[in-house]
Amino acid sequence: MMTILFFQPSLLENNRRKLDGVYRYARAAKWRVQVVPYGEAAVSRAGGDGRLGAADIVRLLELWRPDGVIVDCVLMMKPLAIEAFSNVPTVFLGRPRKSGILCVEIDNEAVAATAAKLLLLLDCKSFIYVPHRDNPKWSMIRERTFADILRINGQDCCRLAEVSSRGTQERFRKQIKDALVQAPKPVGVFAANDYMAEQALAVARAARMAVPRDVLVVGVDNDLPICENTSPTLTSILPDFDGAGYQAARLLDERMRHPRRALESICISETSVCRRESTNRYRRTSDRVGAATELIRLRACDGLRARDVIAAMGTSRRLAELRFREVVGMSILAAIQRQRVEQAKWQLQHSASLVADIAARCGYRSVRALRKVFVRETGMSPADWRRQGSH
Repeated sequence: MMTILFFQPSLLENNRRKLDGVYRYARAAKWRVQVVPYGEAAVSRAGGDGRLGAADIVRLLELWRPDGVIVDCVLMMKPLAIEAFSNVPTVFLGRPRKSGILCVEIDNEAVAATAAKLLLLLDCKSFIYVPHRDNPKWSMIRERTFADILRINGQDCCRLAEVSSRGTQERFRKQIKDALVQAPKPVGVFAANDYMAEQALAVARAARMAVPRDVLVVGVDNDLPICENTSPTLTSILPDFDGAGYQAARLLDERMRHPRRALESICISETSVCRRESTNRYRRTSDRVGAATELIRLRACDGLRARDVIAAMGTSRRLAELRFREVVGMSILAAIQRQRVEQAKWQLQHSASLVADIAARCGYRSVRALRKVFVRETGMSPADWRRQGSH
């Protein structure tokens, strides 16, 4: 059995999802994956500064004698000593500060394009980009792409006057507040990641601006501890981190099998939108419908029924169904079923659980019931969906 070292820089959602993708490939390839925490992941477990020097890496490689290595990079940290990996097949998740190495990275232009299209479709009158305070390259790429897409659609993007990690938190929040106050409403805010989006939401709340009526906020990473616990809950763009981890493992496998073959680095462009309350604004606004869609998102897999949603809307069944279909474009029951199927799709791709267990977790009484709805929604069975996702 081959041993693969995975260098994990943090326990954040995006890093965990990348590792999930590596595990997904490793199960099929029958690899043993040994996780080596460094950076924030190491600090959270054992203290210290989490840094690994070249000598540390050499000792780790001598200890484990791995067949290959995958390194998840954090560009805002002091980079790992890349040269220490020169004698073992290695793939980097993220682009280190050195050319001529194999890497798999997220397409930041695709992330920004997804956010721009979402906010444009929601009829925002103005737009703000909130960068990461350290303003790393990936944040600058997202800002530039976001502004370019707005420009060709006849819109401007407001940029904060000063971005610096040396400034105080209060000063940074004041810049966000000034931009929000001056912007025509509703204003669409795209933040570099979920943490910065959380800051924007906090500023909007403190300034007594209604979200999502006056301010709509979109983050990146779908970091669940943040997105599900902000008030209101936060819409986030989810890059295909799992796919990035899977492709890194596949690329490493090719390198180990064919050491002299010329291989190309990979850029992952797939994204999805995880809609929550911070953008629950439609062309025809309905607060009751917005609350109903949030209820479905949160409880669809917990036995939620259409009558429960209707009761929460506080209107007659006929009026509730009419308003819901008018805004969302489908019936309440169809929305519940779609949310259940989306959750089943995610679990089929990202876990090794039995289909029967997934069916139960997604609110179905049997595999047969899940299969019936799944085939209707996707055109394939749950088993076929899982097999397709493993390639």
